[in-house]
Amino acid sequence: MTRRVVTLREWQLDHREPGLALSEADRRLAQTLSAGEGRLRITELSDAVRFDASAWVGVIRLADLEVRIVPKLVGENLGVLRMLEYSSGLGALARLDSARTLAAERDGSLVDLLALLLAEASTQAAKRGVLSDYVTREESLSRVRGRLLAFEQATKHFGQVETLECRFDELETDIVENQLLAAGLGVAKRVATDEQVRRLAGRAHAIFGEVADAGAVTHETPELEYTRRNEPYEAPHVIARMFLRNLSVNNLYAPGAGESFAFLIDMNRLFEDFVTRLLVGVFAGTEVRVSPQARDRTLILDARTGRPYAAVIPDLLLERMPGPSLRIPVDAKYKLYDEKKIDQADIYQTFFYAWAYANQESSADALAFILYPGTQGSVGDHLMARAADRTRAASIRSVPLDVPALLAALDVRTKVSIPELTDAVSH
Repeated sequence: MTRRVVTLREWQLDHREPGLALSEADRRLAQTLSAGEGRLRITELSDAVRFDASAWVGVIRLADLEVRIVPKLVGENLGVLRMLEYSSGLGALARLDSARTLAAERDGSLVDLLALLLAEASTQAAKRGVLSDYVTREESLSRVRGRLLAFEQATKHFGQVETLECRFDELETDIVENQLLAAGLGVAKRVATDEQVRRLAGRAHAIFGEVADAGAVTHETPELEYTRRNEPYEAPHVIARMFLRNLSVNNLYAPGAGESFAFLIDMNRLFEDFVTRLLVGVFAGTEVRVSPQARDRTLILDARTGRPYAAVIPDLLLERMPGPSLRIPVDAKYKLYDEKKIDQADIYQTFFYAWAYANQESSADALAFILYPGTQGSVGDHLMARAADRTRAASIRSVPLDVPALLAALDVRTKVSIPELTDAVSH
């Protein structure tokens, strides 16, 4: 079945598709997407269906329409892949040559690009040898294998020898490493639209679906520890978990071609992860420690009891060590602050961070930063708040990050810097 394809930009509002009718599966999916964080709002009007995008990018497939939401500020879908690669710390996450070909020559969507990378990485892992491991089993057998379980034997088969309760180790391929790939590939081969990608994902799924139970894992399966033994699985596991975690679906496994699903990536979270790893690299080898999600329960107290009331959690805290106490909070905001003023909620939050972490022994103004995706040549804002008696002041600075330029520098292993931050922690 051929669906009409429409492309939206993230944050694009009030896009209308006249004459479009939603199926019941489409309506259930629309309700799921609109709930909670509001990944995408789909509204049925009398003569059209309205779409309002947010900071989530990816693909929504309805019965008669495919909606592709592409990022505005990070270099299209390939920019998202490169951010994922860098943020995950896996230099081998993607061989981007094939992904570039798919994106440029065949108009590949984000879901097709990720399905392609998962299929290729899984195939490479299989070529090195499908993993197997010893799994402990307990079974009723006709002869002893491994260890005889005396208590179970006495309680279940007292005085009998025809059936023996045994515990033994079996070398099997039905282990978590293979289960994750079987599950991720099972989704990828169904949701990809490019025929070549579907074939590649199908071939890889045939390998891992044969040796492992895909139903044994979910998006909540605990993270694995990777060693030399299972290291080839780490990169495809990143993508497989994305398919399991980021998919909203109705009747994906039902027969027929009318399934409705959405595969969306939260750019807020991805940008925060990207900025975290970026600042760790910027300050590597210096006296500045970068602490992500540093939870502090000493700043907001119940005045009656003196007990902690709420936690303060800036996205990042820059701490100069050793020397005079200096802590500068940094928040990563994936918002269009080149095109509009900083949201009041972000202003209030960031000014609070600045005052809360100010060095009371210093005469310098309290300071905090907002990092956001910007374009080349943008300069950001510098805001100041003063106490009524003008004896104390705080500043917040919004600093635009040219993400495509940073990714290009990181590709050639160029040392990147953010002068506004480095200057702030050096004084």
